[in-house]
Amino acid sequence: LKLTGKRLNMIVANQVGTRLGFDDDDNQAVVLWADGQHALGRKSKGDLAREIVAVIAERRREHGALPPAARLVQP
Repeated sequence: LKLTGKRLNMIVANQVGTRLGFDDDDNQAVVLWADGQHALGRKSKGDLAREIVAVIAERRREHGALPPAARLVQP
């Protein structure tokens, strides 16, 4: 799993396909973590970004500060 291999706490997987992603103003995604996930339905990319931040903030409130593995990972 990409989470453990890259020592990540969460990962966001966006959907790409017909009328989603690169050639459209809308997208949808799912936020994944070791013991769960949160699906984010189709919406504008700006609204999707705000909802991703809200999911991260909620997980952080529920579980306290993120451990050192929570860092930006460069490909």
